[in-house]
Amino acid sequence: MMVLPSAIALLLACIAFIGYALIAARSQLAGEIQSVADIVGINSAAAIVFMDPEAARETLSALGAGSRVQGAWLIQPDGRLFAEYRREKTGTFSFDRFLSPGTYRTKEHMIVSRPILAGDDQVGTIVVSAGLDDLYHSLRRYGIIVGSVMLAALALAFGLSTRLERLISHPLLNLMETAARVSSSGDYSARAQRESDDELGQLTDNINEMLCQIEERDVALQGVNEELEDRVEERTEELEREVQIRAGTEQQLRASLAEKDVMLKEIHHRVKNNLQVISSLLSLQSSHVENDHARKALTTSQNRLRSIALVHEMFYQSEDLARIDLASYLASATSYLLSAYGVDPQDVHVKVDCSPMHVAIDTAVPLGLIAHELMSNALKYAFPEHRGGEVRIALHPHGSSVRLIVDDDGVGLPSDVRWDRPRSLGLQLVHSLTRQIKGNISLTGGSGSCFIVDIPGRYFDLGD
Repeated sequence: MMVLPSAIALLLACIAFIGYALIAARSQLAGEIQSVADIVGINSAAAIVFMDPEAARETLSALGAGSRVQGAWLIQPDGRLFAEYRREKTGTFSFDRFLSPGTYRTKEHMIVSRPILAGDDQVGTIVVSAGLDDLYHSLRRYGIIVGSVMLAALALAFGLSTRLERLISHPLLNLMETAARVSSSGDYSARAQRESDDELGQLTDNINEMLCQIEERDVALQGVNEELEDRVEERTEELEREVQIRAGTEQQLRASLAEKDVMLKEIHHRVKNNLQVISSLLSLQSSHVENDHARKALTTSQNRLRSIALVHEMFYQSEDLARIDLASYLASATSYLLSAYGVDPQDVHVKVDCSPMHVAIDTAVPLGLIAHELMSNALKYAFPEHRGGEVRIALHPHGSSVRLIVDDDGVGLPSDVRWDRPRSLGLQLVHSLTRQIKGNISLTGGSGSCFIVDIPGRYFDLGD
């Protein structure tokens, strides 16, 4: 463990050294070749201008004095070879991809391309290629030196670590064995053996003293645990008795709640039956009344009672006794009114559009009566003389409110009817019930009539 970090550090340092040497050698070689290319290019400019290849080849042959340059080529501006020098005559050299000025590297060569200028005009390009054998030879020499240094350093580090192991590792291993024995058996009476008088010996004495204190506390802790277990057992018995008592109380509450549910359903059922009895009495009474106005008033009252009875009927049929589904209620109320007024569904089409929402009985009754009155007025007066048309009842969230819309494409309200100050009982009832649930009512123009009632959204439970 001690030798490994040293070996890694040395290896990284050697890699960095070799990398730096490689970069520096490449940069130096590139600079030398660029200088050579510039000098040869200046000396060859006149030969290119006067089209003297022999003079150019003589100038290039001077490059043979250096061992690094493998070849040089003078290229005319149109890309044709003007003169060349190659240390080795074997093979061919493709210089087309080196015409742009710059430095290029291949696996075995470094190639420099420089422009040849005559005054301000470029009269050609010189390409010089140098071998990398000397560079690789230097790198191998560096590698041998680095490897030798690493081996010597690792040998020295290994010798020092072996000496330190006898002084440090062996006492530490003794402490580790004692700790493992205590951890596996839980026997805090075990003690480590002191082997020296240095800091490790003092550490051994401190650990033995700590084990002695832990042993004393362990004995005391066992007594506390036994006492705690007795208390937990007693408390568990008390909790079991409390759970039994609470279970009995919960069972009684559930029975009482079920009894109240049955009672509420019975109340709604009886209210609905009583309203039906009253409706039947009004129906019987209207059959003995000869005055048409009185008979219509009794029939209208009978329909209103039926609307209220329908609310109670839906409450006792619902699983949730606290609220009813308004979409189902409006559909049932519409079906009843079509039958009560003898409206042919083929002539007058009634469309019910209601978002999923529920409402409590305190809001269901006035809202049901409002919808009942507005639908009744549309069915009775909007389509005289068997005129066809459509009545739409919509109930949707609208901002922080819920909007009820009852509109038709019938003849509309008579010009002498003041809807905001009505004289008829039906519209008066609509205004009164709207104020009761803190709502607002309005009438829009256009063909037929369109009543809009906005009711605060806090009365509704939106959703499924």
